[in-house]
Amino acid sequence: MHDYITRLSSLSRLNKVVVQLILDAILIAVSFVLAMGVRLESLRFLADPAYAFVILTVTVVTLAVFWFGDLYRILTRFLTGHVLISIGIGAVASATVLYLTCLAFGVFLPRSVPVMHAAFVFLSVGGLRFTARHILRSTNHTSKRPVIIYGAGEAGLQLLTALSHGLEYLPVALVDDDEKLHNMMVGGLRVVEGKQIVRLIQKTGAKEVLLAMPSIKRTRRRAIVAELQELNLEIKTIPGMSDIVSGKAEISDLHDVTAEDLLGRDPVPADPDLMRQNIASKVVMVSGAGGSIGSELCRQILDHEPSTLLLYEVSEFALYTIYAELSATTEKLQRQIQIVPILGSLQHTRRLEKVIETFGVQTIYHAAA
Repeated sequence: MHDYITRLSSLSRLNKVVVQLILDAILIAVSFVLAMGVRLESLRFLADPAYAFVILTVTVVTLAVFWFGDLYRILTRFLTGHVLISIGIGAVASATVLYLTCLAFGVFLPRSVPVMHAAFVFLSVGGLRFTARHILRSTNHTSKRPVIIYGAGEAGLQLLTALSHGLEYLPVALVDDDEKLHNMMVGGLRVVEGKQIVRLIQKTGAKEVLLAMPSIKRTRRRAIVAELQELNLEIKTIPGMSDIVSGKAEISDLHDVTAEDLLGRDPVPADPDLMRQNIASKVVMVSGAGGSIGSELCRQILDHEPSTLLLYEVSEFALYTIYAELSATTEKLQRQIQIVPILGSLQHTRRLEKVIETFGVQTIYHAAA
């Protein structure tokens, strides 16, 4: 089965369209025969050659409607519910042509058959595509890591959709605190309460939980992370909603939970005007520039364009790393900022004073431990 699917997937786009046309033609013809057979409780009508002409006409016209409705431009693997509109239009057109053709050539046609024919076309053509989508997506499941999404709201649904199209993660369950969502189906997965995570882990083998709650309060996020850490799960989260809305990040840009997620309070944003007054066109020094806090400070300081940025760091490797990064950034952005790496410890008072005096430091950001 897998080899057969692989061979079909490797066909050229033109050959795939030809296969779809052939299958759809068969389904349209069978839909008419089935509708007549159910209504008349017999297939004796097939002995009349006129019905062969009717079937041919209806099939060709229906395929044409599907074609101009862009049904054959849609990639089966990324099929969505919108395709049902095109299929529905084609099914109605098929029933209309069936009725008019039989009327024009005086062929016997029970009044209920066009309606039954349209229903059979819609169900068979649509069902074939969604079945194919399920099979194609299932072939990639073995290489994906099972994950649990915590959050069944809008962000959770967007993340579920994005991951379903990717090749790395396989969403296997949805968890949410909202009791109104419990036992509801979202994106094909049942929403369960947080207390059932242990059972979900045992059932699905998931070792990772993705937090899809960008707007949740920090206190609640901290509590959730604390509960999940006790289960030895790897925890990742999506970017903040402001970054997603502004286009700086996508819903699927996952990252490990940071210290900010565990603070239990919202971070206070920097005052850009105040920072600009103390940075723009000034000589600025950052102590502990290679650390996690110091390096982030340096990146933000560059945005306000100081004349000189001194990187004061006791670790040679950390100093080299942040210096290389900031140098590449200034070169890329074509900014005339002098970046000076200085290896030294704050405990060496004379060296520190000498550096401040020599470069005429005007602003110091202390981030050394």
